[in-house]
Amino acid sequence: MTTKPEEPAESELLSQIHCGFCGKREKEVAQLVAGPNVSICNECIDLAIECLQERNIVPSSVYKMSLVQLREIELSFQETIDKIRDQFNEKKDVIDESTRPYQKKIRIEAEILGPKRFH
Repeated sequence: MTTKPEEPAESELLSQIHCGFCGKREKEVAQLVAGPNVSICNECIDLAIECLQERNIVPSSVYKMSLVQLREIELSFQETIDKIRDQFNEKKDVIDESTRPYQKKIRIEAEILGPKRFH
């Protein structure tokens, strides 16, 4: 008759939890994320993120920006948009100024010839 081996106590199991990549125990790292039959520490997660960033394949869920960073980006975009708008308005003013004599001539011709000429 064979006896079933005794299962380790829960505290013993917890002390055995370690990172499946580097082998560090839970007490040796700041955070250990445990899943079914596997764990990974914060240090290995950081290393994995760095590797992904070097290859430009970091999933968007990894980028965690603060509201301050997002606000800075928004302000930067707004400044760029304002510069483009100002440049557009400057060029529009130049075009308006250069076409003003022609616009005036067209208005005068329209008044003289009447609406039939332009329909």
